[in-house]
Amino acid sequence: MKNERQEDNKMSTTHKTNLFAETNDVNHQALKTKGQESFIQNLKSELGKVSWTAKQELINSTKVVVGSTFLFAIGIYVVDVLVRQCVESVHVLARVVFGA
Repeated sequence: MKNERQEDNKMSTTHKTNLFAETNDVNHQALKTKGQESFIQNLKSELGKVSWTAKQELINSTKVVVGSTFLFAIGIYVVDVLVRQCVESVHVLARVVFGA
């Protein structure tokens, strides 16, 4: 017992720290691998619980989105043309009134 203490005392602090760090690295790698496996298993489990949209419903929803996008684009274009015409009319009127 006394010899073990003497050997332990002889072992440098740096050497003890390195041994501790190596042990922690091994433990960390094992936990990391276990965590990754657990994550993948949980991911598969959760994806199995998802209620996926039916193909026809997805197609119909896509048509609605594309159609709405075109309607809004046409609406914005019409408003832009009207505003542009109003601004041009004000500009022409200002030239006539002020002779610019």
